[in-house]
Amino acid sequence: MIVVNIFISSLLGISFLIYCFVWPKKKFNFLAALILISLLPVISILRKGSYESGHLALHVNYTIEFYENLIAGNIFPQWADIGYGFPIHIFQYPLPYYAASIFHFIGFSFLNSVKLVLFFTYILSGITMYLWIKEEFGKIPGFVSAILYLFAPAHLVDMHFVVSLGESAVFAFIPLAFFSTKKFIETGKTVFFVLLSISVASLILTHPMVTIIIFYFLIVYALIIWFLKKKRKVKLIVYYFISILFGLMLSIFYWLPLISEEKYTMYTLTLPIPGFLTIKELLYSPALFGLLFQGNQGKSYNLIGYAHLILLFISIFFYLKKIFNTHEKIILLFFLGSFSILILLMLPISKPIWKLIPYINNIQSVARLLVPISFVTSAIAGIVVGKINKKWLIVLICIFTIYTTILNWGNRKMVPENRDIYVGYGEMYTEYYERDNPFYQKNYNFDGYILKRPSGKNIEIVTGKANLLEINRNPTKHEYIMQVKEATTFKENTFYFPGWTLMVNNKLHKINYQNLNNLGIITFDLNPGLYKTELIFNNTPVRSFSQSISIFTFILLTLCTIFTARQSVLISAKRFIKRTQLNVEKLSIKL
Repeated sequence: MIVVNIFISSLLGISFLIYCFVWPKKKFNFLAALILISLLPVISILRKGSYESGHLALHVNYTIEFYENLIAGNIFPQWADIGYGFPIHIFQYPLPYYAASIFHFIGFSFLNSVKLVLFFTYILSGITMYLWIKEEFGKIPGFVSAILYLFAPAHLVDMHFVVSLGESAVFAFIPLAFFSTKKFIETGKTVFFVLLSISVASLILTHPMVTIIIFYFLIVYALIIWFLKKKRKVKLIVYYFISILFGLMLSIFYWLPLISEEKYTMYTLTLPIPGFLTIKELLYSPALFGLLFQGNQGKSYNLIGYAHLILLFISIFFYLKKIFNTHEKIILLFFLGSFSILILLMLPISKPIWKLIPYINNIQSVARLLVPISFVTSAIAGIVVGKINKKWLIVLICIFTIYTTILNWGNRKMVPENRDIYVGYGEMYTEYYERDNPFYQKNYNFDGYILKRPSGKNIEIVTGKANLLEINRNPTKHEYIMQVKEATTFKENTFYFPGWTLMVNNKLHKINYQNLNNLGIITFDLNPGLYKTELIFNNTPVRSFSQSISIFTFILLTLCTIFTARQSVLISAKRFIKRTQLNVEKLSIKL
């Protein structure tokens, strides 16, 4: 693949040179060039089949379960019917799976649907970064910042080696949130109010832990932009926070159940403080003279980026030389401060901070902080490039950034797609657990929590005698006809979680999930008779409330968008009519 990458990138470079020499007076289309360059690292994704990675198969599996929920009519998927089942979609970010489900609905396989999400979010990340920095510092700084953002080691590692779907996709929405922030505070237009709400919701729904980190910097950035305005209106900053609130409301269907029902799991109780990195690990890769960001046995190296570091040091030098204007200086200091905080959190010295802040262990790996670090250092690069007048040097920066990462434009190797692996691939860390209940503390066997449903047996008879017929099954509804001949105990091979209810002949029936022989698995008793039983995963009050709020907010933002578009059309129409009338009057005078 390296030969193909060299050939295609060289061909693209030659094409740019020919364009510039043949049409020197034409304006260079930076956005089009950026999109073409962003295709270089994603060509390998388009190859047929799967590839060796950390979590590609896992995300394909989750997409399958997510799509099955949508087909069953669950617009907010929650339960994955893998093994004994588990409510992974209550806790797992949903937006990438919505996108993958759309691709599958169009006709792509589940594997290709996940790959297309990686493909398009990667390209989109470059576009959103360009749009934001262009607004701040101009087209050329925007172009260079986008190049550094696209070719940041963390970005390439996430996409090709680790394949953390949400972590890779969130790169696209971070610059969008900053772009929306700047445009709304500068213009106060409704369209940017809506865009900001959507971008905040997209961040949360794509990767909540990265969003929490980014959120602090976004708020500070908003206050800085507002402070730098000549005419500062308090009303505008109030509306800004209302827009943020709308983003929270739009995504509340996900984050409120996540927070409120996380207490029913063992997940966060088993999370240690993430392992820290050293300065050396962040600066240099030991593989292939520092040019390869992965090692043996699937190890990946966590680098800031060589071009990113060079431009970071240049920015400090330029600052000391007092090259920047007031606006640039304040923005630069903000990003340098953000960079310092993020680096500090990755080092062992920050261990007391990790113990102090609640829920911060959910980040699982300090390497995730390289996502905002890639964003911050790429933004700093744009500020620096805005002060470089020599075009050849800017071109050299881009070439250096691109070609020092070329060994990481592809995955380890392609492998045949094994469809069977998706069936049983799951992490059942969300089995029901009552943290303050001594019964669970004593009897829960965490080491044996991954259980595979007996082959072909969705329901079993524990004691007694009965005839069973399964008449319908989807992820959240299991229906049976039962002819019970004597008092019988049934084991429906599904883990219990709040929301599961049993209806017997349309009446609520008691279920038991604390049987020591089948702890956590749903069992129930029936006396002799003929029954229609339905095991249904219903919404809890928290889920129902949060979903209602999200739907209401979506409708409100949609109406707001339609109203704004209508107003824009009316204004454009009035201008057109006015111009037409003026032209008619001028023509009448001439005649």
